[in-house]
Amino acid sequence: MRIKGLLKKLGRAARAPRPKPNLDQTLIEQTDQLNEKAELYWQTMTKDDASRLRLLDKPLHDLGECASTFYRLGLVLAEARLGVGLTVVDLGAGSCWLSSILNKLRCRTISLDVSHTALSLGEELFRRDPRHDWTLNPQFVSYDGYHLPLPDESVDRVISFDAFHHIPNQLQIIGEIYRVLKSGGRAIFSEPGEGHDEAPSSKMEVQVHGVLENNIILPDLMEKAAKVGFSKVLVKPYPHPSAITFSESEYRAFMAGNGRQFPLDVIRNYLRTFLTFTLLKGDDRYDSRAPNDLQAALHLRQGDAEPRAACQSAAKLQVNVKNTGDTVWLCGPDVVGGYVSLGGHLYNDKRELLSYDFLRCPLPRDVKPNESCLLTVEWTVPQAPGQYVLELDMVDEQVRWFKESGSPTLEIIMVAF
Repeated sequence: MRIKGLLKKLGRAARAPRPKPNLDQTLIEQTDQLNEKAELYWQTMTKDDASRLRLLDKPLHDLGECASTFYRLGLVLAEARLGVGLTVVDLGAGSCWLSSILNKLRCRTISLDVSHTALSLGEELFRRDPRHDWTLNPQFVSYDGYHLPLPDESVDRVISFDAFHHIPNQLQIIGEIYRVLKSGGRAIFSEPGEGHDEAPSSKMEVQVHGVLENNIILPDLMEKAAKVGFSKVLVKPYPHPSAITFSESEYRAFMAGNGRQFPLDVIRNYLRTFLTFTLLKGDDRYDSRAPNDLQAALHLRQGDAEPRAACQSAAKLQVNVKNTGDTVWLCGPDVVGGYVSLGGHLYNDKRELLSYDFLRCPLPRDVKPNESCLLTVEWTVPQAPGQYVLELDMVDEQVRWFKESGSPTLEIIMVAF
């Protein structure tokens, strides 16, 4: 779905309130109360300039938590398999610090939160930093705690970072996440687990602000995910960054093959209390926005010879390109990149680079794995007489050249005279 079409549908969805789902009345009342408390929390936290600036500095606002946050963020981003131009929902966005990072990674972000005040702070964060790309149309959207105001199968990823454990109606929201994800999409979570409600900081948040500090019991959440249709759950078995450190002797023993040096009980404990997990909606689908294996076979059309052109003329030849990888090549174009073209590098007869981006030839259509298409390539012959080498390669625009993935290129010897 094109982003403009998504935004129009998003706007209609946001303006049309839905009836509350068929939930237990007590759960509905709890959800409504927590929504109000969330808004009050953000209003309270943003009253004075010092608190406001502290929130705008997140995740660099807390020296004690910074290492853990960036460590977990790395796990989340690894599981998200992001790509340029993908539409990513930041669920429970708060001050939108994660949305900010995703925007700088060239993703189209939709920041969702039940608090209008939090989202206003997020917009302020984006305005304050000129490095944000507004051509990606970052969206800041409030929701009612029950329905995500997005069309069915309209987003590529959903990320919830330290937010899902605040949600009382988790089954309802997991169902909504499944609904809005495209087939092949992923939902990635980084959450505290068992015993979180007993942590001193959690008790203080409950007492002072009335927020919900749920325990996430991963086996229970897996059952909820399967119930709404998710096909698979992936779990990252990584403990807190402070949990494991080898001494020199332990390092040497471990590298020599002594597996008992690695504390498996620590891993098991943190798999209860330090969670990073992913819900998959069907099998992964790769396209050139977030590619996996970019491979191509390039051949001149049968009967074509190497061009030898006069210096005042333009050269032209036809190249058959076949997708031999596992990634759909999108034909684009898109200002953010992520679409495939045939490109060329120009060298002199000593293999010295003259022009890295010497030519481009667009695809006529999207090309799936094992499909081929015939391209007519035209270029201006260099004016200086001599022999040149034109190296043709496919390029995933603003992502990488296929040669970087080990894909073979096609070299054309060209003589200008």
